[in-house]
Amino acid sequence: MKIVKVSCLALYDDANNLFLQDRRNFRDNKGVLYGWWGGGTKENETPEQTLLREAKEELNIELNDFEFIGNFERPCREFITDIDLFIAKAPKKFICEEGKPFRASIEEARNLFNDSDIPMLNAVKEWLDKNVIC
Repeated sequence: MKIVKVSCLALYDDANNLFLQDRRNFRDNKGVLYGWWGGGTKENETPEQTLLREAKEELNIELNDFEFIGNFERPCREFITDIDLFIAKAPKKFICEEGKPFRASIEEARNLFNDSDIPMLNAVKEWLDKNVIC
């Protein structure tokens, strides 16, 4: 089965809420209705370069401070998505160019995500619990 390499970004706010990408109106959302921002790695591009490019394209932000959370696989219909997940604090303002931003608590996100995305959500929660003081 084909493997598609992507970098994704989990954004959080001061209250440890997440900003999710609402993909319900995407023509081909591949069954993923809510998720992270990000996209496919181009030839000769590192995961970090992909992340920075996608953050600029989809959110109009220049990321300076972000951290790698982990690598995850998500099965899709025709391929497997190999995801490098990063996390960053959301800027006070950003302009979403792709999908609508949707703010959710970890528990709300748990009810919106596909089962195959729950390991990523758990890793984000674990990172927030260790690194962010509310």
